[in-house]
Amino acid sequence: MKIIFEEVGRRYHYEWIFRKISKVFESGKTYAITGRNGSGKSTLLQVAAGLLSPSEGKISHENPNPIDDEKWYQNVVWCAPGLDLVEDFTVLEALQWHFSIKPMIPGTSLDEVLQELGLWEARNKFLHQLSSGMRQRIKLMTVVFADVPVWLLDEPCTNLDAAGISWYRNICQKNGAHRLVMIASNDPQEYDFATEIFDVTPYK
Repeated sequence: MKIIFEEVGRRYHYEWIFRKISKVFESGKTYAITGRNGSGKSTLLQVAAGLLSPSEGKISHENPNPIDDEKWYQNVVWCAPGLDLVEDFTVLEALQWHFSIKPMIPGTSLDEVLQELGLWEARNKFLHQLSSGMRQRIKLMTVVFADVPVWLLDEPCTNLDAAGISWYRNICQKNGAHRLVMIASNDPQEYDFATEIFDVTPYK
């Protein structure tokens, strides 16, 4: 899988967030997207995800042949602090619904994962009843157990305790090894295992 940026820029109204990014992101690598606050880390991930369109330049996808834009969503999963969950779902309902759309990695058991993450006892609780840390674990589960080629993670350890951060680091390296992983963050514990760092700041 490749995501190809060709002279890509994005602006809001009259302000450019970044400009002239030419870069190929490819499977088998984990990319840390870094840069000062306001440099466009999260925006770059949203553009890569197809949630935002470039204001200039072109983005294409290959696996290995070109992928139609209408089918791109089938290849990518996304996690960000502002991502909303369906509040009226239970934990189990939310995960079953998600993995009916994006399949789980073969050999993975949802029950075993819930037990591993300490969420088994909470499986029948509604999402609005959970702590912020538990909700973040569920968001991450929808990414790191999804059998798709591209994972996009924006500040993935937000609200996680030490045990949650350790789990995230281990599972991301294990399950993401052969995928294209992009992590937007300025916190080294979220990305210090990355194979490449891409600093957005020079493109401001």
